[in-house]
Amino acid sequence: MTISQLPTVAFLPSFNDFGETYPLIEIAKNYVQLGGRVIFIGFKGTYEHNATDLGFPVIELERRINQKISERNQRLKQKYHYQNMPQERIYPHLFSKENEASSKERIEQEVLIFRREHVKLVVSAFNFTPLISARVAGVPLVTLVSGVAIPPYFESGLATFPEGFENPVIRLVPKAVKNRLANWYIARCQWSVKGFNRFARMYGVPQVHRFLDLFCGDYTFLLDDMTFLRLKPTPRFPQEHFFGPLLPQYPNEGPKPTIDSEVETQLKKPGRSILVTIGSYGVKQTFLKLLQALNNTDYTVLVSLQSIIPEDELPSLHENIIVRKFFPSIQRIHELVDLSIIHGGRGTVYTAAFSGKPVIGIPMHAEQQWNLDNLLRYGTGVAVSKKYFTEQKLQVALQEIFTNYDTYLRNAERLKNTLPHPNATSFATQRIVDILGKEHDLRK
Repeated sequence: MTISQLPTVAFLPSFNDFGETYPLIEIAKNYVQLGGRVIFIGFKGTYEHNATDLGFPVIELERRINQKISERNQRLKQKYHYQNMPQERIYPHLFSKENEASSKERIEQEVLIFRREHVKLVVSAFNFTPLISARVAGVPLVTLVSGVAIPPYFESGLATFPEGFENPVIRLVPKAVKNRLANWYIARCQWSVKGFNRFARMYGVPQVHRFLDLFCGDYTFLLDDMTFLRLKPTPRFPQEHFFGPLLPQYPNEGPKPTIDSEVETQLKKPGRSILVTIGSYGVKQTFLKLLQALNNTDYTVLVSLQSIIPEDELPSLHENIIVRKFFPSIQRIHELVDLSIIHGGRGTVYTAAFSGKPVIGIPMHAEQQWNLDNLLRYGTGVAVSKKYFTEQKLQVALQEIFTNYDTYLRNAERLKNTLPHPNATSFATQRIVDILGKEHDLRK
């Protein structure tokens, strides 16, 4: 397929999650540079402007609100202090009967847009309705997911027991036993399968057998390094679909972003320095406890706020702590500080890995826990519980890192030197072009 023949590709991100939105935008930019046409489709969200600022057409879906769902979600938010409903609690309710009207409306909106805009391929991240809508429209579906969300990860026994399901009784069970149970169960669990298959029968599209199938499209792309994950390729997940990491940049970052003078001045001060970046999805209460704990230290601390908490809700902080919504040149700052405190978002984990510096990980949900597991297996740092977070536990982790700093630093540098140069955008875009060519030839 030549450049002049590249057709329309629809990208469906979750606009409230930077980690899910950014990779699709980067791939879309590359596809447009090759001569293709792109549209974005989704509900209005915090990071939608990252697409519109670049001139991409964004077609907003209309959100139908079910009062019972809204009340249930609000209860969960209050119970778990989440800015957004925790992922572990979303999954069992996908495609439930109470969601039926809103899910049907969304599916039908997507089908209508695909047909109206002459879409020839759909690329989706953390959206499940395209598994139905793309197939109803007769359009191939690419899903972009983490390597920790596909069956081989659990079949290889790599997952740890999700902290979100811990309780006083389960904590007494040996970790090895819990980990085996988690891998066995998650590889086979039926969350949302019955509900999805009810929709699949309704629309006449293929059904699924297990929950993890909901993450997989006709083609499943992974912005992960297979060696880093310690996975082996399979026919369904071939090596050529592991494109390696895509390191995030933040809004308004030019090709050579600079570090502002205040940050530079702080980093030149004697003593240890720490970067805190725990993503766009976070636990507000944990974040505030983390800030308070660091406020009681003499470390130089740079805090990336993103959208976890409004700036006017920040507590009073000492002069050694600098807070920004975003830090330009975040990768460079990872390299300049002595330690990064991170959540477990895929992009942030790889950025930390490429920095060659130690980390303390505070995973916000199960996927982040598993992303962090992969990083910490290389001896690059330690994890601190979100669920059982205390200032004392953070202080213990800080003491562990800084007392044994040379060992953690050496391990982090060794990992950095083994990682491949990131080129995921080009690889993923070229694969999209190849798929379009293949599908075009098949349908002649």
